[in-house]
Amino acid sequence: MKHFYAIIFTLVVCVSLSSCMTVGIIKDATTVYEAAAELNDGTMIEGRIHGGNFASGAKKVAIKSDKKKYKIASKDIAVLYLWRKDYPDRKNALVYRDYKYVYKWRGTTRSRDMKPAWMSIEAAGEDLLICGRGKWYGVDKKGGALTITYDRDYGIQYVAAKSGAEYMEYIGSSRTSEKNMRARLLEYLIDDPILCEKLESGEVKATDFDDVADKYRPVNR
Repeated sequence: MKHFYAIIFTLVVCVSLSSCMTVGIIKDATTVYEAAAELNDGTMIEGRIHGGNFASGAKKVAIKSDKKKYKIASKDIAVLYLWRKDYPDRKNALVYRDYKYVYKWRGTTRSRDMKPAWMSIEAAGEDLLICGRGKWYGVDKKGGALTITYDRDYGIQYVAAKSGAEYMEYIGSSRTSEKNMRARLLEYLIDDPILCEKLESGEVKATDFDDVADKYRPVNR
């Protein structure tokens, strides 16, 4: 598990993250995306993914190169990059992980394990990774931005992981208000009192994940 986060924090920050995403759906089943899968063992497999929208619940990823077809278990992929051939510098990163939904119940903290799913990388700092889980993913043919479709009742589910963490944790959704997102982050990022002060004062917006991830510096770093 820790190997996965080592890959994330050293590789993802070096590519163009999909911070400017649109919400939409690609209906053309003949759509082809360029793809590269960084496996957990460090192997890189490159080729193309056919078929349009990429499901967040996909347990296997089919990549076709000029010489070979690969069918890879999602759990064996550390990072999956998708892009349009016309935009080779706009590589959108996805990761396949499970996460915990932590909540309060009658004065006690409880958690529920959520099934693994593909997630887009929203922000990556030196010590904090924030991802967004939708229902389907695609890549816009005009500009190469990642497109996400999601359930209107749940929105995009946001999860986070600190460097060295054993698991990712739910922190809110695209339907969560700034106030409630701030409350969740103040609890989750309690090990960085300076950032917490900035969140409380409004200097850092709770929904500005790039800023939050960039400024997060835990005391026991």
